[in-house]
Amino acid sequence: MNVIFATTELPPLEAGGSGYLIDRLRGLLEADGNRVRVVVAADGHIDDPDVRVIGAFADHAARSLAVAEAVADLVATESADLVEFQDFYGLAFAALADRGRYGLVNTTVAVRFHGPMGSILDAIGHPSTGFETVLEMERRAFDMADVVLVPSPAMVDHVAASFGVERGRLVVAEPARTDAIERVDFAPGPRPQLVVYGKRAEVKGTLRFVDAMIPLLKSRPDLEVRFIGSDDWSWAENRPVTDIVVDRIPSEFSDRVSFEPMAQPAELGARLAGAWLVVVPSLFESFCLAAHEVRAAGLPLVISDLDAFRDYFDEGAVRYDGSALGMQVTVDELLSDPQQLAALAAAPLPAYRDPLDAYRSQLPAVRHPQSQSGLATVATQAVAALSQRPPSAVHSVLRRALRIVPRPVAGLAIRVLPQSAKDRFRSAASWPEEEARRARLSRHEGIRRRGAALPPVGQPDVSVVIPCYEQGEWLTDAVASVFEQNHDSWEIIVVDDGSKSTDTISAIDAVGELPRVTVVRQDNLGLPAARNAGIASARGRYVVPLDADDELGPGFMTEMVTALDRNPRAAFAHCWAEMFGDVSELWVTRPFNLYQMLLSNSVVGCVALRREAWESVGGYDETMVNGNEDWELWVRLLLAGWLQVEVRQVLFRYRRLGTSMSTRTEARFEAGRMEIAARHRHAYGADALVTMKRGWYPVVSLIATPTISGLEGHDLDDCEVIVVDGEPDEALQELCRSRGWPLRVTADTEEAVAKSRGKYVTDAMAVGWAKANGLSQAAAALEDELAAFAVTDDSGTALLWRRWALVDKDSPHSKTITRGDLGAAIGETSLARGAFVDPAWELPPIEMALSVHRQSPEVEGFSVF
Repeated sequence: MNVIFATTELPPLEAGGSGYLIDRLRGLLEADGNRVRVVVAADGHIDDPDVRVIGAFADHAARSLAVAEAVADLVATESADLVEFQDFYGLAFAALADRGRYGLVNTTVAVRFHGPMGSILDAIGHPSTGFETVLEMERRAFDMADVVLVPSPAMVDHVAASFGVERGRLVVAEPARTDAIERVDFAPGPRPQLVVYGKRAEVKGTLRFVDAMIPLLKSRPDLEVRFIGSDDWSWAENRPVTDIVVDRIPSEFSDRVSFEPMAQPAELGARLAGAWLVVVPSLFESFCLAAHEVRAAGLPLVISDLDAFRDYFDEGAVRYDGSALGMQVTVDELLSDPQQLAALAAAPLPAYRDPLDAYRSQLPAVRHPQSQSGLATVATQAVAALSQRPPSAVHSVLRRALRIVPRPVAGLAIRVLPQSAKDRFRSAASWPEEEARRARLSRHEGIRRRGAALPPVGQPDVSVVIPCYEQGEWLTDAVASVFEQNHDSWEIIVVDDGSKSTDTISAIDAVGELPRVTVVRQDNLGLPAARNAGIASARGRYVVPLDADDELGPGFMTEMVTALDRNPRAAFAHCWAEMFGDVSELWVTRPFNLYQMLLSNSVVGCVALRREAWESVGGYDETMVNGNEDWELWVRLLLAGWLQVEVRQVLFRYRRLGTSMSTRTEARFEAGRMEIAARHRHAYGADALVTMKRGWYPVVSLIATPTISGLEGHDLDDCEVIVVDGEPDEALQELCRSRGWPLRVTADTEEAVAKSRGKYVTDAMAVGWAKANGLSQAAAALEDELAAFAVTDDSGTALLWRRWALVDKDSPHSKTITRGDLGAAIGETSLARGAFVDPAWELPPIEMALSVHRQSPEVEGFSVF
């Protein structure tokens, strides 16, 4: 396995528990046969080709970006199976927020829970003012990661409860401890000696210990206190913590208090010789190497009652309630009871797991690309929102001025202003934004004029249902897009789903005065209930569910009505989309596939829906209030036997602005899929999915002659056979029956490729598959190398093709895999890259200067979820 660690701590550059852990873990992983590289954001140099030091960064966002770029460089030169980031400082944020740019879409990205800044600030009671952005980056990194590694089972509960991480993404990965500590015989000295072990820091409870220590020093004149550990900086007082401790200790006790550097593991037993009791007074911990080292040396221990300690210290340690008084009472009682101290020292050591167990086991799968996209959008919007400031009075004045200045005057004024003034003006008010605002007002006025001339409609072809909950800002645009249709037989039903804001209510009232618009009002019941209510009031034979912040293209109704009229068994017609707002690109869906439709949605929420079909399955599921209610309806319709029809034109305008409900739905894609599966267990059971996959998306399509032989011994059951040039003979028919392989007949190879459904295609007439597992091995090779379009033999002749590369000349695949041990070419083949272009993958001429986001047809792999 190839592993990359990303950190801000690594000895000898930076001391810290996470760096120590990575250093130890790296050694164990390499000894276990793994390849490990490290990216360190710190000052200095390490003479090691597998460690890349990129320097320290004062700004957390800049550091996260630099680390992401360094990781991307390593992934590009030598692929990685796992990239593991520390959790604090939001180090993983940039890489997770743009996985495509950094080559991490198909790489497992883990965030290890050491102790984020948010947890530390909460523990010490320090305000988060000034740290809002980095704390949000930390939280969002947990949200976006494929897996969050935690040090113990108790911390699974802590992280799930504190950060909302799903338990299926939490994996116990115990830290790598040192084996250099020897257990010593407990031999307390003649005078009571109390040791505080570990870094002197606020979060380590150092200052709280001082509050407990002073009464003990007063009541026990012979008590000595030793602080053993490195010094840290105070968040509250902005100076070394040791200085604060010295200032707090009354001068009469100063000769009984000492400060010593951190002990090396091999010398720990000797350094602690004579101690009666060791205290680790932490306010927050994720694991705490210091506490485990004390017990490994065989010393009695006092610890606060934290989740991090609960799986390890039932014996050999005493917990207190975390308060200074609780610590004082606990320590005082133990110093008065030598027998209990001896019993604690003699107690068995904690039991530990192998720190490599998590790396040897199957980690949670890489998150679905749809989830990656949605989570990244939500995360970046949340972080960006923290840096947005409310407009100043100057901004407001300039914007109001633009609204009253005629366009010619504004244009002239902007031209004659000096450049410095122009720059200040543009930072406060935007003329293009003002032009856009005026264009919207003109558009809204236009629909009122058009509405005045519209004749009434008796029985409309189409009813457009627009649910609206606090989206009044965009509602008139959605309504305007209906008035602008080149199909005239329509009505609009606006459903007010319990909006409270006066702006939204006013907007709904205003559009309700337009002809052909009906307003339905209800309590806030959620989007699916609002759609059902609107459809129940509709009169059209076709229904268009349009969200209040989206728009229809002018030709939407004409094309969709025509498609449904021509396909009476189709429940809905769907199309491509133009995304606008924060994103400007075209969304081109993959060709429809029923198996993949069960696993990931390829139909936009705005369709033309046959009213009869909606009624036949009971409408939208009103319990799906967290999104994916449209996907669930498509699945229910298709499982009920209805068909779909795809109109491969850009007819729908999908607004992507901030963290809309649709964005949040994408972010919880996996959870949404499980909700749908739970509602359709008959279709999502393992056997049902295997059967569906075999019929709709087999691993391999074999193009064969009617009499082909030699396929009997192959171990891959998930195949289909497509015969060209005649009817299959009895032997081939029997083979397909016995293996459960679908068998079809076509006129020639071109038709065979067009009708094939396999992820991979082979010309079985031209390839002699010598090995029984040759097909499965070749398919597995393509599955592992996503950039490859074919597996070839030693002569360079293709044995197995990625079907996508055959039917789409613009597929993103760029390389071949040579495997001479799987089979060999025995004849000529007409299979070639882009030789059988499928019209479903041909983009029509597009006038808009927009990039195109094409949905991958290979969202899912071999396995069912």
